[in-house]
Amino acid sequence: RNLSTANPNFASFMKKCEDDPKCNHFDIYSFLILPIQRLPRYILLLRDILKQSKKSESFYETMYTACKKIQDITTQINEEKRNAENLAKVDIITKNLRGKFKNFSQQQFIREDDLIIFSKNQQVKENVHGYLFSKSFLLCHEKKRKKTVGTKMIVKIQEFFDTTCEINSLEIDGTNAIKFSCGLKNQKREVTFGGFFINLWRVEISKIIHENNVDKSQIKGLLESRLTFSTK
Repeated sequence: RNLSTANPNFASFMKKCEDDPKCNHFDIYSFLILPIQRLPRYILLLRDILKQSKKSESFYETMYTACKKIQDITTQINEEKRNAENLAKVDIITKNLRGKFKNFSQQQFIREDDLIIFSKNQQVKENVHGYLFSKSFLLCHEKKRKKTVGTKMIVKIQEFFDTTCEINSLEIDGTNAIKFSCGLKNQKREVTFGGFFINLWRVEISKIIHENNVDKSQIKGLLESRLTFSTK
C-alpha cells in the first residue's frame, strides 16, 4: 500500500493487473491471503472425510494425523499474525509518544481508552489517554502539533506491574475508578484514574497481577524475567 501511494507507476501497473480478466478483478492482497484461507478449508475437508470414514480404514490414521498437523500450522500462523500486528501497534504507539518512558516494545498491547486522573481529594485532575500493556500501563495527555497535522501523546505516568501491585474499585461522583498502588510501604506509589471503560481495565489489570503473583521461592530466572520491574 505504501509503495502504491509513493510510486504512481507501480500503482498504475497494479491497476492494470487487477483489470486483467485472468485475475478475476482480484487485487494483490486477495492473492496474498489465499494460502492462509485455504488451510481452514483443508481442515474442514479432512474432517468431513473422517466423519464419513471408518476407523478401521487403512488411510484413517494418516488422514487424522494430516488434519492435526494442518490445525497446528494454522494455529501457529494465527499466533504469528497476532504477534506481528501487536509489534506494529506498539511501534505506532511508541513513535507517537514524547517524554520520559521506559521501553515496552516487547510487551503485548491490550487496549487503549480515554481516561480521567483524579487528585488525592478525588477531584478531576486531568483528562488523559491510557495505554494498557501486558507488564505496564501509560497515562498520557494529548498535545497538538503546531506545524504539522495531528497530535503527540506526552507521557505523564508509567507504571509496571509486579507482585506488590494492588487495585481497589472506587466510585467518584458517579464515575467508576480504580486506585492503583505498587511498591513497598516506604516507596509506595498510587494513582487513581477512571472513565467509561475503567471496569474493563480493572479486569485486565487484575488478571495480569494474578498471573504475575507466583511464589517467590520459584526458580530465580522465572522471578527475574516475569516479576522484577522497576516502579521508580
